[in-house]
Amino acid sequence: MKKDLQNGRSMIEMLGVLAIIGVLTVGGFNLVSKATTENRINNVIDEVSSLSHRVRSIFRDYVTTVKPATNTDFTKYVYDARAYPDVLTYNDSACSGGFIDDEDVCMKITYEKTGSDDMEVHYFILELSNLNDEVCMGLANGSWGTSATNGFLGIGFNKNSLSPRVDLGDATAGCDGDDKTLYLKFK
Repeated sequence: MKKDLQNGRSMIEMLGVLAIIGVLTVGGFNLVSKATTENRINNVIDEVSSLSHRVRSIFRDYVTTVKPATNTDFTKYVYDARAYPDVLTYNDSACSGGFIDDEDVCMKITYEKTGSDDMEVHYFILELSNLNDEVCMGLANGSWGTSATNGFLGIGFNKNSLSPRVDLGDATAGCDGDDKTLYLKFK
């Protein structure tokens, strides 16, 4: 009696292994893509946070020394004072007189004041433009807080109507389209 031994694997077993490898590969690509997007969002949030802290450090000096009479572009003053993170570059052409990062996000800073001479309120607005969809949604839905330590006053897609939070519907509408510009207001 002779036994017929089968060596190796069948074609069905090989296809099963390839299917499992394919599913794991697709899942891995999705995880890497999601991690890259989250990293990009976190980098921009860190840059904005760092810029706002550095700007606040020279803001009082600007208000008392320069004493601007009207709302002005504050970006050049921040550039001259070297009060911006190293990851940002002052770019007068690509960003029209603002700072640009390695993701091509443009950041401009405007000084504004409201009220009468005896009750003036001074603040600055960070204008973020050239945002991609994911970064826009991440910034709009970010937890900026409203504590006195960070000076955050409001966020929104319209410079004249900023609120402490942006709801998901407004964030989706504001981050949809070609012109994704977000404004953050600090004191």
